[in-house]
Amino acid sequence: MLQKNDFTYKRLNIIDKLKKSKNNYEQFLEKNLKLLQGICNLEFCSINFITSENLESCMTLGMENFSIPKVGSLCYEAFNKKSILILNDISKDFKFKHNIFHVQEPFVNSYIGIPLRVDNLYIGTLCTYSANVSNFTPEIIEFFKTIAYNIEQIFTLNIRNIENIELNEKHLLIQEFSKAGTWELDVKSHQTKWSDEVYKIHAIEHRDSFDKNEAINFYSEHEREKLINYLDDVINDGTEYDDIFEFNDAKGNKKWVRTSGKPKYSLKGELTGIYGIFQDITNEIRLSESKMTAQKSFSRLQHTLEDFFIISKTDLEGTITFVNDNFCKISGYTPNELIGYKHDKVISTDNEEGLFSEMLEKLNTGQPWQGSFSNIAKNGEHYWVTSIVIPEKDKEGKVIGYTGMAYDISERMRYQQEVQIEKEKATFNSQLAAIGELSAGIAHEISNPLMVIYGHVSLLKDPNLTHAMQIKYLERIKNSVERINKISSGLLKVSRSSKDEDFNSIKVGELFNNFSEFYAASLENKDIKLIMDINDSQNSIDCNEIKMSQIFINLINNARDSIEETNPSERWIKIHSHVEDEKITFSISDSGPGIPEHLVDKVMNSFFTTKEVGKGNGLGLALVKRFIIEHRGVVSIEDIDGKNFISFTIPLKYTIDNVA
Repeated sequence: MLQKNDFTYKRLNIIDKLKKSKNNYEQFLEKNLKLLQGICNLEFCSINFITSENLESCMTLGMENFSIPKVGSLCYEAFNKKSILILNDISKDFKFKHNIFHVQEPFVNSYIGIPLRVDNLYIGTLCTYSANVSNFTPEIIEFFKTIAYNIEQIFTLNIRNIENIELNEKHLLIQEFSKAGTWELDVKSHQTKWSDEVYKIHAIEHRDSFDKNEAINFYSEHEREKLINYLDDVINDGTEYDDIFEFNDAKGNKKWVRTSGKPKYSLKGELTGIYGIFQDITNEIRLSESKMTAQKSFSRLQHTLEDFFIISKTDLEGTITFVNDNFCKISGYTPNELIGYKHDKVISTDNEEGLFSEMLEKLNTGQPWQGSFSNIAKNGEHYWVTSIVIPEKDKEGKVIGYTGMAYDISERMRYQQEVQIEKEKATFNSQLAAIGELSAGIAHEISNPLMVIYGHVSLLKDPNLTHAMQIKYLERIKNSVERINKISSGLLKVSRSSKDEDFNSIKVGELFNNFSEFYAASLENKDIKLIMDINDSQNSIDCNEIKMSQIFINLINNARDSIEETNPSERWIKIHSHVEDEKITFSISDSGPGIPEHLVDKVMNSFFTTKEVGKGNGLGLALVKRFIIEHRGVVSIEDIDGKNFISFTIPLKYTIDNVA
């Protein structure tokens, strides 16, 4: 059986008190969980109490309330660990990868849990779950810790409030059913007499009497002079007193007592003594101090939220009624320049179309909205925030306004933009390198038709040339020009940047006709034949023509390098296609040895290369894989005549949702 000094008993006692006071903090928890869920982009959030046998959820978002065995669960692991538990990918964690519990569907694949502590006792966990593998950044983890700290503070305040109420109830009961102690002082002998209650307050055994000075010494040192003055006033002037004093009993316990004094006269009207009431009011004083402490703590908590978040309030029409200092600081406006205006004053026109219509539609149903958007400060600079907007309701549940709590993510957005720019630079440089390698062999193919043109222009100068011969020579010049034009046009097309994200419908045959002259010309100087085995060439395919050409450039370059390195007796590269189930598959094979078996799992990785230093950056096939995925396709290694070659499959029709 659990004893009263047992930690489990104390923990359950705290949990029981929190359950009883749930109405006092339920709205606060819901707002914090919604804030955490919105900013961290998580599917599920919950606050769980650890009872004797189970995990009991006191607040959940994204799932129904649940009760599951605690041992072996992620929440219990965080609770037992007494520190934050972070699992970006549970499937890679040895302890949990074979025991991943699920909440409804889908399976949980990432998790953060932090134990919650009240009065130095761990009572449960704040948990977030995601069905996806996540990357919990240091920024998210710090934000998560802040929310956990806020929840611990509100739990502590509620426990204090309940304890204060219980203390107050006990005190009222004492006042109602118990009597205050009495005391008396003989002004001649300076001896005092006390009632039983006074002895109890002093925490000493009964005695016949106490000397006045001995009795005064129980009061705190700084209180003694005040008490002596009161007693002198009673003796000299008959003035009564009633006051509160700090007091220390015989065991050294600090107390507060209320004591009163009145003069006592004989039948002859002579002052014989002083008598009065002596009452322990320690509980009332501590209750009052506790209330003041709780109010200060709650005030500090409010200040913490305001210091951390950008907060604004609006009425039902969207007119700003309140902004905190952080809002003014980041926007550059004063409160007077914002209050009374719409948020349009700071919202950027660069935001996604329909974003705020979606927000209003959700808020009109009484539900919170969360999202990220760009604002413009007074000085014209853009800044980004992640925000959650919560409808404020009256007692009847009617929406009366909205509160927005935002978090500045400008640094993160700038970093992401810089990363994207560097990524595009690396991609384009890789494309140019591949095009440069392929272009190296076409100089000879262009010089031949140029020599034909030059020679026939000289022949046309012959004044004796017949009209038929002139037409013949001009036709040869025209053919040579067309060949040069096809090669140069193909080179220009594949040299364009792939920033254009447009997908257009083009026939498969036309796709290769646009580039085949350039491909073939670049390989002929290497004595390599390009074989185009294109089936169903009349089928249309939705693609980004530039990115599709860059896929084939990289694959053809790799095939060419393999042939040149191994120098087989036959020198050819073959592109084969076939259509099946509304998908088209392309296979690129060559007369070389193919991909070695031990490299099959590595060739698509970024920066992996089998070439010598300075001859390859390892980005070619990684770029191929990325462009194929952008086309909703998949890459595979295909066995062709006993050799491993790369093939890929993409859908004929490109949509946002389809996956090959």
